[in-house]
Amino acid sequence: MTKILLMTTNGFPFKVENADLALPKIIGFITFILGIIALSVLIALSGWTKSRKTGIFTTIIGVLTFIVILINL
Repeated sequence: MTKILLMTTNGFPFKVENADLALPKIIGFITFILGIIALSVLIALSGWTKSRKTGIFTTIIGVLTFIVILINL
């Protein structure tokens, strides 16, 4: 994402076309989605260290959070 920021800033020394921004944009989106998945898994699994009831609750919350985030993309 820093590369996209640098390439779209006035004063960048090279000419930039839309095709040059495609790969950094795809990589940034994929890493963003992987981060959301990792956060949802962390939320879903965090309760299992406390008790079974808390684990079930946090798993349900983690799955629902993940589904809501995917729907809004």
